[in-house]
Amino acid sequence: MRTFTDQQRYVVVLGDAADEVSEAPTVTVLDRLDRVVLLEASYRTAVELRHRDGVIIHIYERERDARRAFGLFVH
Repeated sequence: MRTFTDQQRYVVVLGDAADEVSEAPTVTVLDRLDRVVLLEASYRTAVELRHRDGVIIHIYERERDARRAFGLFVH
């Protein structure tokens, strides 16, 4: 049985740290723009990313919501 912390989350990462964060082995890159990345990660990984210095993220439970937010950065 999966625990709450093992559930997948969708993460929008902004700024200079986007490339660094997207190279982590614990995340899957779903989409990428210049300095904006949409990732899939476990809840635990998403929370760890949130607490890193210099990383601006927002965590979503549903991919649809994350893609909608990510779409705001498409020109």
